[in-house]
Amino acid sequence: MRELRRKGKTEPEPFNIDDTEDDNDVEEDKSEAEETQKIRLDLKSKPFPQAKRMNVKVTTIGRAILTAYLKAVGTDPAKKGVRLMFEGQSLDLDVSIGSHDLELDEDECDEDSSGVQIDVVGL
Repeated sequence: MRELRRKGKTEPEPFNIDDTEDDNDVEEDKSEAEETQKIRLDLKSKPFPQAKRMNVKVTTIGRAILTAYLKAVGTDPAKKGVRLMFEGQSLDLDVSIGSHDLELDEDECDEDSSGVQIDVVGL
């Protein structure tokens, strides 16, 4: 109450609880869940055959994944001609990894499961 008196108010302002706000919150929660969905990737290349495991959001673009891999193996991230491949298909580096048809299992990010095999070529 002292806080209210200092501000020149004697009673707290009423607030309205609107049922439609709750519906919006549920929709926002769903979109947040979609944004936080992750994919486990195992990236490897001929010079570095030991797979590097990455857990990435489905909204992560391919270029960011490639850059992180190149840094992890100690290669210049600005190297030209390097690309990501999945089952013989080159992945577009300018779109999110979730937009590619990677045939993911529901339990892809379990602790014991292997990730989606992505080959890094051009090193």
